[in-house]
Amino acid sequence: MNHEDTPQVDDHLPEQHVEDIAPDHQKEKAHSGQKQREDHHSVPSPRVQELEAAIKSHEEPERKLEAVIAFMEHVLTQDKVIHFKDFWDARKLCLDLFKENVNPTSRVAFWAKYSELCRMARELKDILNEQSAFAVEQIEIAVASVEREVQHLPELLEKMAPVDFGVRCFTIEEHYNEYN
Repeated sequence: MNHEDTPQVDDHLPEQHVEDIAPDHQKEKAHSGQKQREDHHSVPSPRVQELEAAIKSHEEPERKLEAVIAFMEHVLTQDKVIHFKDFWDARKLCLDLFKENVNPTSRVAFWAKYSELCRMARELKDILNEQSAFAVEQIEIAVASVEREVQHLPELLEKMAPVDFGVRCFTIEEHYNEYN
């Protein structure tokens, strides 16, 4: 039986599917992992909590959608740090709002803006992933270079000629041999 025929447990399978195909120890691991993911993802940031409170104050679904889409746009256009979790949490809110009774003309306009923002978020995420991968690659190259130098350090120290300071300086006289 080769590796391709080996059954794999997909962490993203619904709970009942994991129980059907996974051994007991993997079931426990899958349930604990799922619980941790739910706990981590279920707590919105203070910014998203403020947004939720703000949209509850509006009665018209169009104003709610407008507020959430403006928030999503603001998250993506920040200079320093893009909080993708806030964006994805707002995206979930937005999807729920699209289920409400929204004017069809407004719905089309909001959906176009929503789609554009989601596309931009994916593109930004891809760019950040590429930049991170490049930075990791550069760090690995630097570490490998330092490791090579350290391996050859004893040889380099043996090849070094004694340092000739020229005129003996009284300031370093006491530690001349150490410095040399």
